Amino acid sequence: MDGFRNDWNLPYAPFFSQIGEGITLIDNAVLQCAFAGCRQIFILCKEQDVKLLKKTFGEWVEDPNWWWREVTKTPESFRVQIPIYYIRMSEKDKRQRGSAAWAIISAAKTANRLASFASKWTAATRFFVTFPWTGVPFWDFKEHRTVTGRNKKFLFSYEGKSAWEGEYLPFSFEQEDLRKLKSNFMKKNTLNNRAIADYDPNTSSWFERLPLEQQRSGRFFTIEQLLEPINKNKYVDLEMKRYYNVFTWHGLRQAIANLDDLRRPKSRYIKTGKESRILQRIGVQESE
Repeated sequence: MDGFRNDWNLPYAPFFSQIGEGITLIDNAVLQCAFAGCRQIFILCKEQDVKLLKKTFGEWVEDPNWWWREVTKTPESFRVQIPIYYIRMSEKDKRQRGSAAWAIISAAKTANRLASFASKWTAATRFFVTFPWTGVPFWDFKEHRTVTGRNKKFLFSYEGKSAWEGEYLPFSFEQEDLRKLKSNFMKKNTLNNRAIADYDPNTSSWFERLPLEQQRSGRFFTIEQLLEPINKNKYVDLEMKRYYNVFTWHGLRQAIANLDDLRRPKSRYIKTGKESRILQRIGVQESE
């Protein structure tokens, strides 16, 4: 979420806006990750939003896959917690390349860095990306769990369009793809200056100042541009039955008007009541 331009002029982050009965845009996005089969969820956000997000979700959300399994009479005994990590983009990145495209790369790099503290074998083999602006009911992801839960590359599309066409539809990518995405971004990103072929004696420099509108172009890098080096024909295409781009007020109004079955779940998928939902610490001795 950090890296999106907020032009809604709201007193709070726009992803806290409601899309259904008792459910916000960020609630829906987190549940999409849970229904897709994610084992960890990373929310890239501004530091001032973390407190409210933790109040909403805590530090984990439940894997809903166990709530409809019939292999056991007591599925609640096998409940799986999906940890949630709240991370932010560095101030330097915000100034030079603070876009939604770089937010995806930044979150994936942070996930790899955290995994490296334990072991290289704990690094993710695949990343799943979704957005608060994906106007798709989280429950619609249930029917695709057999594909999204496996180690395959997939993308979601609607009426022939996907993230490759600039829509806020979820997709996955692997470690090899991450390197391609970062290389593509860094190759096209500009800073304040550019190298010149000949030495300029007037400025005593090998660099020249770029025009203001061309400086730090990474701030305006789109997801469509980011995905250019990735061949989507090698991905499993999962067609969505309904989708609204809720990045705009018009799209949000359409989603609210048509997604009348989207409401906050009454089950324990996400935090309810006064639950703390704090992850159990490992190797920490509690004081008596």
